[in-house]
Amino acid sequence: MARVLSSYGDAIAIRMYGAPAGWVYGAAHRHLEAFAESSQVPVINMECDRFHPCQALADVMTLREQLGGLTGRKLCISWAYSGSWHKPVAVPQSLLLAAVKTGMDVTLAYPPPFALDDQVMAAAAEFAGQTGARIRVTHDLRDGVTDAHAVYAKSWCSLNHLPQRSGEGVDEAGMQAAFERYRDWCVDEDIMRLAAPNAGYLHCLPVDRGQEVSDDVVESPASWVFQQAANRLHAQNAVMAHLLNPGSLT
Repeated sequence: MARVLSSYGDAIAIRMYGAPAGWVYGAAHRHLEAFAESSQVPVINMECDRFHPCQALADVMTLREQLGGLTGRKLCISWAYSGSWHKPVAVPQSLLLAAVKTGMDVTLAYPPPFALDDQVMAAAAEFAGQTGARIRVTHDLRDGVTDAHAVYAKSWCSLNHLPQRSGEGVDEAGMQAAFERYRDWCVDEDIMRLAAPNAGYLHCLPVDRGQEVSDDVVESPASWVFQQAANRLHAQNAVMAHLLNPGSLT
């Protein structure tokens, strides 16, 4: 399929996670890697079960527009409650890697069942060693947000409750129970007051209002989400321009 489709155009964009990969963590990412090995044209990851690089580019673009230089700036990446568990860890993992590459100090805030991929954490630590960034983990939302210059709070699934191999099912009862224990992980005005002055709220959208975040925050001057969404266009245009015209961007 990759060989045939790569003869039809100049690039292939793939978005795959969740049910098409049986919710087996990493299976969708392996599909994209296999596709790229056989394709004769660039393959763009539009989100898999491990990474969402296009979103991370728009995230960093927005952070730079809002904060200027990012070295030493504090970013809180936080889990947030949602009534739906069907959300991969791709967004927080790609953002973590991108942020430490810019030199940002990152605090990961999440309840214990929602830890990220150990390999991604190790890669982030390696990047942080190169840039001087710092990574901190806390299981307290208020602690994570305190003094942050930007708060990126969204829901993601628990890797502990995903199947290990194809044909096995998701432990939905365990997953839902893990979510329900932490319904209070919602970013509202009281939580945002703990952040640094003029701090902003980020989310990849669409957001579960009243669950992940309150309307008062999404619609406030502290919300950067709509600028962030608009930047997806510019970031992905840059990706395509770079891939289709090598050497055209510096």
